[in-house]
Amino acid sequence: MSEQAVTVAVTPTPTPTPTPGPASTARALRPARRSASLGQPTPLPELLRQRIPALDGVRGLAIILVLLHQFNIMDPQASLPLRLLTATVEPGWIGVQLFFVLSGFLITGILLDAKNTPSFFGPFYRRRLQRIFPLYYLVLAVTFLVLPRLTTWPMSMLGAGHDHLRYWLYLQNWPVWHSRGVGLLGHTWSLAVEEQYYLVWPLAVWALTQRGLVRLSLVIVAGAFLLRVVLRATGVAPELIYSSTVTRADALAMGGLVAIAARRADGAAWLRRHLDRWTVLLIAALAVVTVASHALSRKQIITQTFGYSILALAFAVLIAWTVLQSTTGAGRLVTWLSWRPLGAVGRVSYGMYLFHLPLHLYATRVLLAPTLDGDGATPHLALAAGYFFGASLVVFLLAQLSWSLFEKHLLAWSPRQN
Repeated sequence: MSEQAVTVAVTPTPTPTPTPGPASTARALRPARRSASLGQPTPLPELLRQRIPALDGVRGLAIILVLLHQFNIMDPQASLPLRLLTATVEPGWIGVQLFFVLSGFLITGILLDAKNTPSFFGPFYRRRLQRIFPLYYLVLAVTFLVLPRLTTWPMSMLGAGHDHLRYWLYLQNWPVWHSRGVGLLGHTWSLAVEEQYYLVWPLAVWALTQRGLVRLSLVIVAGAFLLRVVLRATGVAPELIYSSTVTRADALAMGGLVAIAARRADGAAWLRRHLDRWTVLLIAALAVVTVASHALSRKQIITQTFGYSILALAFAVLIAWTVLQSTTGAGRLVTWLSWRPLGAVGRVSYGMYLFHLPLHLYATRVLLAPTLDGDGATPHLALAAGYFFGASLVVFLLAQLSWSLFEKHLLAWSPRQN
């Protein structure tokens, strides 16, 4: 399968650290209370200032979807069962859309909670830099500086010198450069989308009232949809629509709308009254789009117009349900998302996302090359299944190692301690 198949992001994506900001770190790291232990619901405003374990499960779901898509080495032409299984896992690219919505929800919430504090921008950007930059730039350094000296891989995989700057600056998703991607880093376009969002969204939250922020978010949601329609109608390449910040911003804005609603008494009440109805409508709409777009084919016109919008809205509803059910700890959804193995995967999803494509390409183009066809596929279901589970386990263990030995120590560091 092509490395561009998940040139995704995130989302998530990477997604933001589970801790909601620099204020009251001990409280932020404390998991949300559940009614099973206290006998009463956790008030929603208090819940939103804590780490919600079920959201780690959402991250875990997102990265598993991405891996199902990317680690698929089945040859769909070999048999009908493989064709059906391929059609089932190929829509896993939607895991990036889930990362985007979750990032919009978390980042908007962090910013809203910090809006009336004396230090609004500094702690936010420091926390993002500590969480995102170190591992990302380590991966860049290994790809651009170390691997060319250790391997004979073509420069299309490792990147020529003139390609590097856009990755260092998080600009690899913009159309002017998109046609000259680096194979091992093809998936990092989604990280660029999120970093560009982190750069400008705090300014909007700081400058606007909540009502103004809602209006801006709705404009972004509508504008991104209309822009995708226009771009597809004028023949713009689907890959550029897939990875551009302006065409994917509606997912981030949708997550932001849930964060705003959950922090307002009237908004939370509206969610409680209408989520059931929205859920039914979205399931029906998603079913129609799935059929019309040939199982959410990534470059299909229905997917890139209506599909992106409906997926963003569906994932926003998923997050809203997760948060509301987390106030009591009751409900099938929050129980499933709070499953410890799924949460463990979610907590290291950023590292898993960064590592998965380079390791996949190495495995399929070097280690398993003699057993796969020219497209990196196999007609043997047992081999494909073994590869998925084995590669996923390796990526998880590497991400866990990276978190334990590297990332968490940088995240815990504070300039006040030095």
